Amino acid sequence: MLPSLFLLRLPLFKNFTTIVYVILLLQAFGGLLVGLIVKHLNNVIKGLTGAVSLVVGTLVSSVVFGGTIDSSFVIGAVIIFTSVRVFTNSNTKTTTKQETGKHT
Repeated sequence: MLPSLFLLRLPLFKNFTTIVYVILLLQAFGGLLVGLIVKHLNNVIKGLTGAVSLVVGTLVSSVVFGGTIDSSFVIGAVIIFTSVRVFTNSNTKTTTKQETGKHT
């Protein structure tokens, strides 16, 4: 018997359904994506992508489940998207200055 099949037969996994396995795989994939983001970018980008994903997730869930969005959420979303915009603009200006400095 394969070790992975043996693990699935343990009492811990007894009542797992297909949707639980799908959620576990999605969470594992998300964890790998976070690791790649931190490795290749920086921690600020990780924080910003986490904040944007929360805003998008809240918007999608409000549409799907019929929730309401109040003014504090809108203010928070505007602050998040403004910070993303400011960070990406300042990051490209820094990169441009560094590239022009290399050529001189």
